[in-house]
Amino acid sequence: VAVVRGQRSKAITVLASSTPSCESFYNCQAHKYELISVPTSTPPTKDRLFLIDMRKSKDKVLSPKLKYEIKTAYAQQKPIVLFLNRRGFARVVSCSDCGYIPLCPQCGIPLIYHSKEMKPQESARLPPEKEKSSEHRWLQYFVCHICKHKHAVFDFCPICQGSDFTFHGIGTQKVESEIKKFIHNPDILRLDSDLKLRLSVTEHGTQNTEYGLRNTIHGYKILITTRLGLRGLDYSQIGLLGI
Repeated sequence: VAVVRGQRSKAITVLASSTPSCESFYNCQAHKYELISVPTSTPPTKDRLFLIDMRKSKDKVLSPKLKYEIKTAYAQQKPIVLFLNRRGFARVVSCSDCGYIPLCPQCGIPLIYHSKEMKPQESARLPPEKEKSSEHRWLQYFVCHICKHKHAVFDFCPICQGSDFTFHGIGTQKVESEIKKFIHNPDILRLDSDLKLRLSVTEHGTQNTEYGLRNTIHGYKILITTRLGLRGLDYSQIGLLGI
């Protein structure tokens, strides 16, 4: 949109990002855009780079190679950063019987499935018979990332009453749950706009949000983040970066 508006107004459009898109980088290579790099004081590092074909992996979230590298770096006390620019648990949930997909009533797009571990004060509000079940210690809901509309998760399909659902796509919450399967009680932080919103409201105020985020990142061995957490990271100090 910005590029088109710039063309119509005959103005210069500046696209600034620490993580430019593949389309923008290709346009620079094709000389459609002019690439201007900002010099950095971080010294260059010679790191190993592995490109994994996930089409050949049975696990569609974390490849066996990445799991091995995570366990190795974690045991050696090396900082780990896992980047996925998708928050939530699953991008789309569909009924396996009739194909029904819950949509936002206002935007008409699929609702994103979220699942997070409940806080002690939240689980204390549950009835005694539900509090004993491990599945009820997780807060599950659908949310629209456009208008923020929320909807409760259903146990049965509202169309055919089926109980079998398929989860498509992954988010940062899914990555966090996968890591907890092979690392017991990991020292882990999942950082996305949900956490940024909580920090700005409850701890540091809207004007000091970035300061709060930087302080929150320190002290964790594993950081799972969207673009939000990549700002200001010293990549020379990172033991493992997974994308």
